[in-house]
Amino acid sequence: DPKPSFIFDYTPAVGQVILSCDKLGIGYYDQLVPDISVELRSNIKLAVTGFNGIGKSTFIKTVCGIIPALSGSYRLADNIKIGYYEQDNIFDDDSLTAIEEIKNHYPALSDKDVRTALSRCGLAGEKVTRKISTLSGGEQAKIKICRLTLAKFNLLVLDEPTNHLDVNAVEQLKVAIKLFEGAVLFVSHSKEFCKECADAVLDFEKLFD
Repeated sequence: DPKPSFIFDYTPAVGQVILSCDKLGIGYYDQLVPDISVELRSNIKLAVTGFNGIGKSTFIKTVCGIIPALSGSYRLADNIKIGYYEQDNIFDDDSLTAIEEIKNHYPALSDKDVRTALSRCGLAGEKVTRKISTLSGGEQAKIKICRLTLAKFNLLVLDEPTNHLDVNAVEQLKVAIKLFEGAVLFVSHSKEFCKECADAVLDFEKLFD
């Protein structure tokens, strides 16, 4: 496979505040952590940290509108365009090939364009025509990243993006996050990844202090 090279395209946002949370309560039934009040400004990379199960992914899904807030409120910029990377490798239909998956999201692209995009993300050769279900976790993750590289966003929301990636892909992801002109909200268990990519840290464990 070729060495990956990730580039996230940016579209300008209106205003400096991308996300504002005011005493936000998160959880499915019971509130997981004390109220969250935080502001994410344009061009800031914010890491969300804490032990497994504390509610990091729940917070991500709440501010993306996937699940409702229990209390409080949050507000996104008016023209926000979110690029969301889910922690788990879940596809609507994993019997599709990588090419078919990308074309489902971007039907205007030619097969050649899709192959080029996948190759740039480190997936090439016969792997792009195999069923997604037969690919490794890292290869599936590269398909998900490829989808993100083909659209423009002003907020990237990445939930444990390094989980399945090899060392080369992780290094390229670090570069892509640093070069992205918009805001980034990401969850990671890797202290090194957070140290290199984050401008600020929201430590959920400190919410209990």
